[in-house]
Amino acid sequence: MKKISKIKENIKQNTFLKKIKEYWSNKRYRGLFILGLWFFFFLFVILILRSTARYTPVVTKKTIPQILESIDNYNFSYEITADENNYKILGSYIPNQTVFEYDNQTYLISDNTYIVKDELLEETVNPLEIDLSKLNIQNIYNLIKDKEPLYENEKDEIKTTVYKVGMNEFNQMMNKEIESSDYIEININTKSNNYKSINIDLTKYMNQEELRYRNYNINISLSSLNQVNHDSYNKLLEQKNTLEKEE
Repeated sequence: MKKISKIKENIKQNTFLKKIKEYWSNKRYRGLFILGLWFFFFLFVILILRSTARYTPVVTKKTIPQILESIDNYNFSYEITADENNYKILGSYIPNQTVFEYDNQTYLISDNTYIVKDELLEETVNPLEIDLSKLNIQNIYNLIKDKEPLYENEKDEIKTTVYKVGMNEFNQMMNKEIESSDYIEININTKSNNYKSINIDLTKYMNQEELRYRNYNINISLSSLNQVNHDSYNKLLEQKNTLEKEE
């Protein structure tokens, strides 16, 4: 009890506390004191918010060319509509090498050469009407990288960006020596700033030499982006090259 009494006595005799008590009993000083507390409270909150904002990561949206440029290898599905006929070509792509399935046969395109995947790895001709090895994402990127979009629209979270490409440019990409003043439109679909698909109306391209189609459309879907390798096919090519040298 003596200790408690002594503490109370020390508090009563403390000059600083006496001043605080004196100021607090004055309504004017008490108001200023309360305002000061609020000021320091809000200052503390503002400093905390600014500190948090400083370290909030900024999400930068990629442009369409940047999205395509980042894709190096992939599995693909080419859905082709040729008038009333519809068919799908499945395969995979790495730079300078394409593998696809068609008519129960596996084809390997290496250095612009078509090879049937069999025991002999025989060279053959393109079984399709269009060269899929040329119609790859890297080449499409090269077509549109320096162009402004013709227009954009968005529906159900899918953003479609349309590019207008001169037919001469497209012919050059496909190794066709045909002059044309026409053009084609390349529709690139993205969702949440990620690749979704590419749709190209190739009717004009397919009808350059003769009128064959009322409608020729191709839709390119991708999967396993930057996760594909062709190790098994490369081993077959090595065997083929070894056999040819021995002959």
